[in-house]
Amino acid sequence: MRVGLADLLPWRSLAGAAAAAALSALPASLVTAAPGLPGPARLVVAGLAYALCYAGLVHRFGLLSRAEKDTLIGLARRLGPRAAAAQEAGVPVEP
Repeated sequence: MRVGLADLLPWRSLAGAAAAAALSALPASLVTAAPGLPGPARLVVAGLAYALCYAGLVHRFGLLSRAEKDTLIGLARRLGPRAAAAQEAGVPVEP
């Protein structure tokens, strides 16, 4: 079985996901460095900042396959009609 390194994994999408994760860490780290927020609130706000940034970058750069988008739309439909409408419109929705 002769499989080249380039054919072993989907390197382009992995690199895109890694870049989106790294870029999403920037706003989250800014939130954690902000004074005035208590610890638990800082954790929640940083997590939301990371999740929203990551979802936006993944959507913007087309890192999801059609099957992955369909899966997310199905999840959004189970969460409610408002979430499904937003997901179908391409707006990232937090569960």
